[in-house]
Amino acid sequence: MLNRLIEFSLKHRTIVMMAALVLLAAGIHLGRKLPVEVLPDLTKPTVTILTEAPGLAPEEVESRISIPLESALMGVSGVTRLRATSDVSLSLIYVEFDWGTDLIRARQFVQERLQAAIPQLPEGIFPYMTPVASLMGEIMLVGLHSPTQEVDGKDLRTLADWTIRRRIQSIPGIAEVLSMGGGVRQIHIQPDPDRMRALGVDFDTLLHASHEAAGNTTGGFLTSRPQEIMVRHLAMTTDLNAIGKTVVRHLEDRSVLIEDVADVVWDVEPMRGDAAVNGIRGVIMSVTKAPGFDTIDLTRRVESAIDELQANLPDNIRLEPLFRQSDFIENAVGNLKEAILDGGIMVSLVLFLFLLNLRTTFITLMAIPLSFACTLLLFYLWG
Repeated sequence: MLNRLIEFSLKHRTIVMMAALVLLAAGIHLGRKLPVEVLPDLTKPTVTILTEAPGLAPEEVESRISIPLESALMGVSGVTRLRATSDVSLSLIYVEFDWGTDLIRARQFVQERLQAAIPQLPEGIFPYMTPVASLMGEIMLVGLHSPTQEVDGKDLRTLADWTIRRRIQSIPGIAEVLSMGGGVRQIHIQPDPDRMRALGVDFDTLLHASHEAAGNTTGGFLTSRPQEIMVRHLAMTTDLNAIGKTVVRHLEDRSVLIEDVADVVWDVEPMRGDAAVNGIRGVIMSVTKAPGFDTIDLTRRVESAIDELQANLPDNIRLEPLFRQSDFIENAVGNLKEAILDGGIMVSLVLFLFLLNLRTTFITLMAIPLSFACTLLLFYLWG
């Protein structure tokens, strides 16, 4: 068998050389296209369900949210394991499926069960599935800060959530962009118990008036011959004075307003942590990629978007990358290239010293790049 292969190769040198060149070219081409990761993703297809429950202790989160959701998800086709974590105001459930399960189809099964479980949860609690992300999905940390400290943290957070986050998340391959620190800007109605007692206003009445202070409602429609004119009550506003003028109750011949019993101010939602960039308070954004995308190529596109955004930002605001996962990949690939080069030189010297023939040495060395090319082809064919 081996003799026949050798005879065939010697008789058809041109065909063998062309096949080797084609194989080598295909390997080089695929080597440039195949995505490179820090670590292989060896986790089973997993759907993560996150449920926020403000004000609930871990025991209540477990009994009122995690257990009902776990019960609803039991029996989903292809599920191999369910894991739940109950923390303060937060429930995380991991639904693992068999190897080879289509993740999109699995998410559809989970979503159907979640819809059936919502009536069993406390009022106003809605579970949702987190975006599809790989094991080493966090490819970048991006910092936003004001070097002169002229811009407030909540203004930086608003800029990050409404401008920068949307631009980065529009890049194909980005699964999620999470912002940390700065504080989410909110309108706070801060009651004054003394003024409320003096004007006979209780907290329930003030809460109801606050709910009605900023919201659009419909009033049906008016018919005008061939036309129907929609009637709308437009009360959605961020004007503090307008919210403060909302009527809470009527006291004899006057109206008691929100501003009479409370202070209406801009503030931030309760924070459990903060972020700093180079020792200056700011916002840090975690950029997570979807599975199947090249980390290095995706990082370059994110950095291009960052440069584009920085050009349009004020001079007292700085947007800069803090962490790049691609640095580890580039260093690893660089070390591999150096090791291959050093190994190739050593192998060449050893072969030449033993064989004392340049032609035989060259033919033997050709096995190294051809082996790499075959390996890359197998990686590509097997996904």
